[in-house]
Amino acid sequence: MTRETITMAETAADHSSGGSADALLAGMVRQRLGLDQKDIGLGLAAAGRMLGRQPRAALRLYAALILCDPMNVDCQMGLAHCALLAEEPHLALQAASVVIALAPDDARGHLLSARASLALGATADARADLAAAAEAARRAGDAAALAEAGRLGAIAELAAQ
Repeated sequence: MTRETITMAETAADHSSGGSADALLAGMVRQRLGLDQKDIGLGLAAAGRMLGRQPRAALRLYAALILCDPMNVDCQMGLAHCALLAEEPHLALQAASVVIALAPDDARGHLLSARASLALGATADARADLAAAAEAARRAGDAAALAEAGRLGAIAELAAQ
């Protein structure tokens, strides 16, 4: 264990009275490592480039980015998308749920959740997500998201038969 790892563990232990979760959510790991948002952006770009060739390695990178910045919607969306590609729908659903909690008016979180639900065979949940995605897309004027909701809706209907 490195001194830096021990220091982070000690800091987390210092917050064991209930503040450790708050410290982690506030980006304590990122701050302790001396990273800023530009570094997170570089990590997201690297993970995105790895998606097609090395989905498992990309999954690990997204997980590390989320440890550094758990409230970052782009990190959570990347993890959800990557988990779907890596055939890890439970993980994708968890990350999509975080996206929805952080950005409820963003259709992309609902679409990711619908895709994960379809992969898990939960068509009723997928339909609910698709309705929320379509509504969010209409409000935002996002034609691409609205079209994707329609396409996934057709898949959900076929799966329900």
